Amino acid sequence: MTVNAPILRVAVVGGGPGGLATAIALSTIPNVDVKVYEQAAILREVGAGINIGANSWNVLSLLGVADSLTTGHPEWTVLNM
Repeated sequence: MTVNAPILRVAVVGGGPGGLATAIALSTIPNVDVKVYEQAAILREVGAGINIGANSWNVLSLLGVADSLTTGHPEWTVLNM
């Protein structure tokens, strides 16, 4: 006898880097339905810079999206001595 697990519906509020990473991670779990809600009608650059730390890059790599984030964009390396 197979028991179907109930579907867990998750709302992620905010389509920024954290919200999208959360949605990607949750969407890989069986029986989880994820919807992302963003207030902006059009997603675009607003002139703000985004700094992503080493641990965040590790998570994005585990989600399989880190390489696509750097394609076509300049990368800066900052060394603190």
